Amino acid sequence: MTNGRTNEDSLISLLLEETYQSLPRDISTSVASDLGHHFDQLQELQSSFIDPTLENFIVRQSKLAINLTYLAQTGCYRLSGHGNEIDFPGNWGPFATMARDISFYNLDQDESLQSILGEVLGPDKKYVLIGQFADVKLVCFDVTDEYSVRWLEKYFMSEEKRKAA
Repeated sequence: MTNGRTNEDSLISLLLEETYQSLPRDISTSVASDLGHHFDQLQELQSSFIDPTLENFIVRQSKLAINLTYLAQTGCYRLSGHGNEIDFPGNWGPFATMARDISFYNLDQDESLQSILGEVLGPDKKYVLIGQFADVKLVCFDVTDEYSVRWLEKYFMSEEKRKAA
């Protein structure tokens, strides 16, 4: 024990520092339950996303991340939210791009899907799909959050380059 601190105190301090660095930047709007919510979201994402950097980014930056249920019998992805259930055909638009490797699709490019999602989940959001084949998440960001979508685009471009090399 040096200076009244043990190795356990140092470890706890380090863990707390890393935890709080991963919380949203705008702490003024956070409430005490955000830390628990943060860990719940991170645990939910860890089962499907391999890269911890991507997992952590989504937990920190997104307003909402929803697992879409893949219905093998119909080949559809089901979105459940706000008392509604909507099935999207797996061969339709952006859903057809979900392959064996983890991929990303910016839904800003699909006005009809943006309209449907806006009615179900609320307007003024940016939506992206992230996942692979039957394990897809719909991730929502603030409509003004250009940074997050650009970060994801850059992340997935670098992943494609790495796989090609």
